[in-house]
Amino acid sequence: MMKTKLTHKLKAIASAFLLTVITSCDRGTIVQAGEGFPGEQWQQKTPEEVGLNAQKLEANFQSFKGPLVVVKDGNLVYAKGDITEPIHIYSIGKSLTALVFATLLQQEKVNYDDLLPGSDVPSQPQATFRHFMTMTSDYGLTPHEPGKHYAYNNNAIEFYGNYLATNFFQTKSPRKVLQKAIWKHIGRQDPVTFEGQWGGWGGGFAISTRDLARIGHLVLNQGNWNGTQILPASFIQELYSNQIPEEAIANYDRGPNDQSNQHHITKELQGNYSFGWWIVHKAYPSIQTKAIDGVGYRGKELIVSPEHNLVIVGLPHQKNAPNAADYLNAVIGAAIDTSLETNP
Repeated sequence: MMKTKLTHKLKAIASAFLLTVITSCDRGTIVQAGEGFPGEQWQQKTPEEVGLNAQKLEANFQSFKGPLVVVKDGNLVYAKGDITEPIHIYSIGKSLTALVFATLLQQEKVNYDDLLPGSDVPSQPQATFRHFMTMTSDYGLTPHEPGKHYAYNNNAIEFYGNYLATNFFQTKSPRKVLQKAIWKHIGRQDPVTFEGQWGGWGGGFAISTRDLARIGHLVLNQGNWNGTQILPASFIQELYSNQIPEEAIANYDRGPNDQSNQHHITKELQGNYSFGWWIVHKAYPSIQTKAIDGVGYRGKELIVSPEHNLVIVGLPHQKNAPNAADYLNAVIGAAIDTSLETNP
């Protein structure tokens, strides 16, 4: 027992040391700024300059725990808490894994319906990238009929994330993959670390609030960053529509909170999920504007609203945290121009 405790303690010390080395050596990635795109840092404007009332915005976010940022029209207009600290984003990693796939799709290295060797677990047939991104791979589940069932499956995301990493980026490091696929194009200011699985089980990526907003801004701009197409615009457009086949049914093979099937989330998927992203205007009918979000444990939110040219990132760590509708209402409700409050 003493030996086991000592081993765990040594592993913890080693992990902490490695984290210190990574963060101390990581100086971010600088890209050239453009009109509506950050370079070394975000361009800033006051809320009033983008049509928002600063006092209303502050009041609306008073009860929200930070950190959080609001980016509108390509400018950082509101921030709360320490937006520089890398924070584990948990299941928002599922959204980022889909974007890594999309970078390869843009380069014509992959297709949606390519079969993944080794995905026939526990039995034939193999599953496609489309199946993995839409939670319909049945990876590790019985019955195993990809495309016919859906389940919120962390192990499936881990499998296809690792497949992308080793076959297209020649590394097993999700952090290095994200650097090559995304950050080198859009830049970042703060260190990025990783722990656990691609899809966020165990924490996943740790990214600062202001840097995560850059990824949201990439999605907001149809995959284009300052004139360079990094993700296919067609892929981004598909994120706003349900991608789970209507005839598919829930697969409840495993017990509650199993990594291969979190039942309480599985039941929310049908009609509300695209390629690794949740569809806000489907999940929350009260939201009368098109929006999507990446969602992580204990209230992590990455929200993209194209009709308002808006990105919101909130990374609290709390039970009963605000949801995407709460964040959107807080911003839209602070509009000086009341036309923002209705669906254009």
